[in-house]
Amino acid sequence: MDNFTMTKNEYEIVKKLVNMVFPEEIIDTNK
Repeated sequence: MDNFTMTKNEYEIVKKLVNMVFPEEIIDTNK
């Protein structure tokens, strides 16, 4: 599973990309 470990920076980039595709109201996994 170590290959799937993301750094904090990579996670933020992925979150930004996801937010571009989906409305932020739908992406509520942070809470």
